Amino acid sequence: MLRQSPGRGAADLTACEAQVEQVEGGAPLPGMTLAESIAHLTSLAITADWITPGDRERARGLVLRLASLGWRAEAHGMGACRP
Repeated sequence: MLRQSPGRGAADLTACEAQVEQVEGGAPLPGMTLAESIAHLTSLAITADWITPGDRERARGLVLRLASLGWRAEAHGMGACRP
């Protein structure tokens, strides 16, 4: 995996956090269902090459928030993935 340039990881992580907040508010990412948005953001948080321990900790927090959101959405039958 390619290393991010210094400082870029924090900016990308901040953008990811903003998208998580959007999804937590019930608005899926453009062109996606809520479930697809959760899966996409979880994948980004897990697979990104976060450089600093602080960034990795923030990314872990995002994964936990998204997991909680996924369980709630599934329990209410919201945002099913398209066939």
